[in-house]
Amino acid sequence: MCDRYNYARYVDDIRILGDSRIEVQRGIAELDIFCKEIGLIPNRGKFGIRKLRNRKELLEGMPNLLGYQESRKKGELTEMEAIDLLDESVLEKPDRIADKSKFRYMLFRAPRSRRILYAVARLWPKYPEHTDAYVAYLESFERSALIVNLCKKQIDQNYPYDFVIGEMWKLLARMSNPDEMRMASQQAIDTVKAKGNRIASRVGALSFLCACETHGLGSFSRWAQYESNPIAQSLISPYLDLRKSGARATAKRMLRRSTPDAGLSLMRSFLSSRKKPIDLGVTNSEMNVVVQNSLFGVGLVENRSRPRPNPIAQLLKSRHNLPVWQNWLPLLGAEYQSAHESIVLANSSFLSYPTGWLGIIDGFCEIILRAFVQQLNLKNVPGAISLVNKNADPLDYGTILKSKPKLEMAYPVLIDRFKQLHDRRNSLPTSHPLIRRTGIKSKPLKGKEKARMARLFREGIIEITRAFDALP
Repeated sequence: MCDRYNYARYVDDIRILGDSRIEVQRGIAELDIFCKEIGLIPNRGKFGIRKLRNRKELLEGMPNLLGYQESRKKGELTEMEAIDLLDESVLEKPDRIADKSKFRYMLFRAPRSRRILYAVARLWPKYPEHTDAYVAYLESFERSALIVNLCKKQIDQNYPYDFVIGEMWKLLARMSNPDEMRMASQQAIDTVKAKGNRIASRVGALSFLCACETHGLGSFSRWAQYESNPIAQSLISPYLDLRKSGARATAKRMLRRSTPDAGLSLMRSFLSSRKKPIDLGVTNSEMNVVVQNSLFGVGLVENRSRPRPNPIAQLLKSRHNLPVWQNWLPLLGAEYQSAHESIVLANSSFLSYPTGWLGIIDGFCEIILRAFVQQLNLKNVPGAISLVNKNADPLDYGTILKSKPKLEMAYPVLIDRFKQLHDRRNSLPTSHPLIRRTGIKSKPLKGKEKARMARLFREGIIEITRAFDALP
């Protein structure tokens, strides 16, 4: 950060300097993300932004900004009582919240008021830490052009707080008219597609796109299909209108996820639309067992399928779109549990930690290749080789792949795919800091290369399942 921002620091007290409020807010957001990445949680209770008139003020103590989690309790204040509390908690010159707790108390209990509405619009950009209170107050307004324009302006300016942007997109989804939605739809799509955006802004933008579809502006909710985070999809589900084609396509993808979160979140949408998973073309066997049982309990699924447990096949299907192969247990025997644990770990790290995924998946390939060779040895067919050396010690996996021509001649595609995976695994930083033969620094797995490794893995699995099925 020192390359981009000027700041003063004493122990854990950091004060970021900038020429504008937005510049300081961007620095704060970047510091917040950096701290969380290394396991530190910034104290939001000691956060604030102020304009300095001299150097001495830089060294003064920062105001304590209190944060509260409260539920909205409507009708507890009259408009005059609420305005009195507003006058007591907010100073107009300079425009500053002097009593945070009283200000939040008022927002959670105030009725509709034009004066309070204007105060919210004026203070929100300066005091984003009270976003939950602003949103709670605005629940009583069906529409406010003032708030719509404020949200559009802050989003256009690339406001640095992810949670705030997400809540503003949700307000636009509720308050915008069709013309305003049409104008902002591409920006919402860009927000969803941007790789650097975090979950709150993506959920907010997807909620807005679902609202666009509800207003007949197009199949915008289809963008929710491509959301990789199941929790994010769960948060979007209340905005899906299952009467619309885009929403139905998204719901199908959610029901077919290997984890239950997204599918379970659709229960209310199904009940309100009087539709069932079968109406979307989703059968029981395609759904997670937890989802099946829950939908059966509320009458959305008539019969629960009870397939023979085959978790490895289901995990490979969900992550790599591989056919459900029923012979994993006959192939692996006593090694089934170990292979299952490996594929569970690999799937959990596929999106978040590709380098770790490749290391684990290489171990999975070793387990199934050794099991396959044992089957070849039992049947005494071409490709059979010894898995131990002359001292009866197990051969290294690399030796099996590279020094056994009989196996490679019998199954060239299988050995080629597993060999490429193993070679790349050996050049990962988690395996060796330097590549042995060249001395070049090892590189983590990223982007397109991860996709290529996933393709090689898929091709190798297809090859070994076909080979096993063809054995006498």
